Formats: sequence, C-alpha cells, structure tokens
Amino acid sequence: MAITIDGIKISSISIQRDENGLPKLTGNYELVSATGVTIAKQSFNGYNDIKLTNSSETQKVLTDFMMAVQTDLNTTLGLN
Repeated sequence: MAITIDGIKISSISIQRDENGLPKLTGNYELVSATGVTIAKQSFNGYNDIKLTNSSETQKVLTDFMMAVQTDLNTTLGLN
C-alpha cells in the first residue's frame, strides 16, 4: 500500500540573526499523509537538516517584521 504525502504542517519557526546580522529561519515541519496522519517530522536550517534558502521576498518580509517588532518594543519602553 502506497503512502501519499498530501502536504506539510509547520510546527515551529524560530527567527534569529545570522553572523551577518540578517534574519535566519530555523524550524520544524511534519509531512502529512492524504488521510491527515503525520508521517514524519523534520527540521530545516538547523544542524544536519535540509537547508532552505530564503527568497528575496521572504528575506524582505523577515527584515520588515524584525524592524516592526523593534519599533513596537521601543514604543512600549518609551525609547522613541
């Protein structure tokens, strides 16, 4: 009986800075069968995992997101 992978489900994402100060994504995802059962759990951008290269659009969204969080924190702390 064949198992059909129907999609993936992101279970966690972490945004950190790489050695150049750019946002770096790491995370975990699950391969989900056509019946909705998790077949496997895997990681990306961590040690010994698949490597995901961000598109320029993704990199821009991450940078904008990090800047928005920084602005919100500055506002909350009264540092603007």
